[in-house]
Amino acid sequence: MKFLSVICVSLLFLALPVWGLFYDFENRAQLKEWEVIGGDWKIENGVLKGKKTPPAPGFDHGPGIVVGEDTWTDYVFELKMKLDAGKLGGPIIRYIDEKNWYWFESWRTQFYLRPHVNGEDQAPDPIPEAMWDRKKEFQDGEWHTYKIEAKGEDITAWFDGEKVLDFTYNKLKWGRPAHPVKEGLLRGKVGLMTWTGDMGMASFDDVSILGPGIPGATVNPNGRLSITWGEIKSVQ
Repeated sequence: MKFLSVICVSLLFLALPVWGLFYDFENRAQLKEWEVIGGDWKIENGVLKGKKTPPAPGFDHGPGIVVGEDTWTDYVFELKMKLDAGKLGGPIIRYIDEKNWYWFESWRTQFYLRPHVNGEDQAPDPIPEAMWDRKKEFQDGEWHTYKIEAKGEDITAWFDGEKVLDFTYNKLKWGRPAHPVKEGLLRGKVGLMTWTGDMGMASFDDVSILGPGIPGATVNPNGRLSITWGEIKSVQ
C-alpha cells in the first residue's frame, strides 16, 4: 500500500521524485520528532493524544504540535483523527510561526479552512468556497481520515476518501476580516491541534507527509517507514 501511495503522489506532482515521512506512534520516542507549541501531548497505546491547546496571541485558539521545516512547500498531508471531547480539532499546514498558519477546523457539521496570516484570523466566518458541510455533526469517538494537498495557492482536501474541498487561496471571496491578506502562505510545517480547555481533546494516528521537498525515507517489509524526521536531521 505504501508503494502505491508513493506512485499516486508522484503523478500528482508531475512525476517528480517524491519522498515521505510516516508516523504510526507505536514508539513513544516519535514524540521527540515533533515541536509542541501548546497543550498537553503524549503517545499512548500507539496513538498521539492532545488536549487543551492554549490560544495563540490575538486568537481564541492556537496551534498544538508541528513537525518539519519552514521551507517545505508542496506536499500531501494525511492523518487519522478521532475527536475525544468537544468535537473540535483538525490538521495544520504551512505553519511558519504562531502568527502564520492554516488550520482546517472540524466543528459541528462543518470542515473548513481557518487561515492565520500576519497575526490575524482571516476567516472567523467560514469562506463558502473553503467550507464543506457534512450534513451531520462530528461525533466524539469516531475515527476519520483526512488528506490535504497543498500545491502553490491550490488546496485540495479529502474526508474519508471523498474530495470535499478544492480551491485556489488567492481567488477566494472573503467576508471578514474587512482587509484580508489575499496572498496565501506558500511554505511551512505541518501540524495538529485541539481546542482550548475541556472542549479540546483529540487523538491522531498514521500521519504521513509526501512531496518533492520532503526528506527521503525507506520502507521496511511491514510497510512502515524505517526512518523518522529526527533521524534524518541528525545525519544531515
